[in-house]
Amino acid sequence: MLPVGTKSLGELDLDVKETRLVLRSPMYKIGLPLPHKVNPNKGNAKWDGGKENLRISLPVIRDGEVVIM
Repeated sequence: MLPVGTKSLGELDLDVKETRLVLRSPMYKIGLPLPHKVNPNKGNAKWDGGKENLRISLPVIRDGEVVIM
């Protein structure tokens, strides 16, 4: 389910940095620290309407190497 007050997926804004993820909707903002550094340029996000969830995949950076988990 989309957050309350959100009429479409296009109203959501996902911002990913190396150590933080922020998701904004018209009424809500959630900021999450990430447990490992990630490459924000290599990740992807996909909405599953059947399960009503957003799946975010981000490659982890460890000691200068990207690790796909």
